[in-house]
Amino acid sequence: MKYLIGILALSLLFFGCINTSEKACTQEAKLCSDGSYVGRTGPNCTFAACPQLVGNDSDAHGCKASAGYSWCESTQKCIRVWEENCTASAGIANPASVNCINHNGTLEIRDNGSGQVGYCKFLNGSECEEWAYFRGEC
Repeated sequence: MKYLIGILALSLLFFGCINTSEKACTQEAKLCSDGSYVGRTGPNCTFAACPQLVGNDSDAHGCKASAGYSWCESTQKCIRVWEENCTASAGIANPASVNCINHNGTLEIRDNGSGQVGYCKFLNGSECEEWAYFRGEC
């Protein structure tokens, strides 16, 4: 019986000394870069993480990758590739069209079912396909 009372006394002594209360954190707040505040949390009372600032990832051209923008060299602007193609325009005029206009013709583009064809029309009412005119065939 003394043995049982001794074990009970030791158990009370051991378990009675364990601190089961949680540590209370101070009420300080940390100002985050987006203007919001976070408080202390967890067993060590460390500050909670600030929220991720979306859209703060501009590249050298000012394009925001998080919003889907990337730089298009040929158009010299930020674009979303699913909204707009980034294709380089050749910037070269059609020589047959230029030839027509340089010879006082009027250029007319017509659909022919499989694409478009340019015709050079003249003041006298005649006309010629622009490439045939360019080659001197009419």
